[in-house]
Formats: sequence, structure tokens, C-alpha cells
Amino acid sequence: MSWRNPLAVTLILLFLYPILNASCARQASGGDADVEAYEPPPPLVEETGEAPQTTEIHTYDLEAEMPEQDDVEPEELEESIEPIPADEVRIEEVVVPSKLEEVFGIGYRIQVFASSELESAERMKANVMSDTPLPVYMEYEGGYYKIRVGDFATREQAAAERAKISELYPDCWIVSTTIRK
Repeated sequence: MSWRNPLAVTLILLFLYPILNASCARQASGGDADVEAYEPPPPLVEETGEAPQTTEIHTYDLEAEMPEQDDVEPEELEESIEPIPADEVRIEEVVVPSKLEEVFGIGYRIQVFASSELESAERMKANVMSDTPLPVYMEYEGGYYKIRVGDFATREQAAAERAKISELYPDCWIVSTTIRK
């Protein structure tokens, strides 16, 4: 449709004239005098045959809830307060090494298993614990649960123990890690 077409412009104006005329008339008269005020519809009530129930409105009187003001001196109030008994506290002495280097250090362990599944690592740890008197550890590192045995200060100690453990776990190897001293 082109705005240069006089027939199209005439048809549009004929269609919009009543709408524009009514709008202009309202503005000229100073508002919406001929427009009725909006009233909301009555609330929907189920017809049960019973009288509608009314709810009572209660107002809260703060003044009525306030305690009576007595002429009491602050010293008298303090005397009427009973002291609260002190809580009993039991302190246990715990021996903590002064330096972590005394408990932990760099050393060697023998790794016998690694898995990304926690359940299989727990089963293997139980098996290894029943097979050796050495301490058995499960460490989570790099997305794998690793089962490691022993705390050896030197590689030679770890190699001697690996020779014994390799009979049960032939794929075990020595790893350098943090150990308990």
C-alpha cells in the first residue's frame, strides 16, 4: 500500500475518524465526563442457603499491653536478679607436637592399587590390611583413590618391603610421598 494512493488514505481516514473524533471530544471537555466510573463486580459467593459469615475485626491496643509503670529504682531491680550458675567446662590435655615436621616428612610408600571408584578402593584396602602388618593408607590424588602401604624413611627400606609385598601384589611400586615418622 502506498501513501500516495488517495483512495487508500481516504479509506483509512474514514475508518479512524469516529475514533479520533471521540478522543478529541473527551479531551476538549476536560476529561472523561461521558465515561462511567469503574465498579468492580460483587464478590462471588457460593449459594449454600446459609447466611454469609462475617469476620470480626480486632484491633491491637499497645497501651493496654504495656506493664504498669511503677516507681522502681534501678538498684532495686538489680537486687532482684538472681545470678546464673556458671557452666561447667571440662578441659582435657592434648599433646600436640610443636612442629609438624616432627610428625610428618618426605619418605616412601608402596602403592599397590589405584582406582577412580571409591568402593573398589575400599575393598582393596581391606584386603591389603589383612595381608600385611604395615599401616595401609587410602589417598585421593589426581582423581584416583590410591592404596599405599608403609612409612619408609629411605628408598632401600621401601625396596626391601616391596620384595615381600610383590608376591601378593606383583604390580606394586615405590612412590615418594608424605609419610608419618
